[in-house]
Amino acid sequence: MDLIQTIGPYLIPVATAAVGYLSGRKKSKAEANISELEATSKAIEIWRQLAQDLEKQIKELREHVIKLEAENEKLYDKIYELEKSQK
Repeated sequence: MDLIQTIGPYLIPVATAAVGYLSGRKKSKAEANISELEATSKAIEIWRQLAQDLEKQIKELREHVIKLEAENEKLYDKIYELEKSQK
């Protein structure tokens, strides 16, 4: 009986600490997973925005290239006509 009276006051805090540690560890892991998911979502959103911006730039550049090709074709035709008229 003396052993239970001696250990008893220490046993309850130790048991409480163990339960707190185990539940806190699960909560900590869950919060870390949530934080990781949020960071991943933010990174995905940043990359998505970059991809959309690049897609817009590519579209604009393609349109510009088409205009330049048409202009080059006209210039080639003019050069051909000039060379033909000089002969």
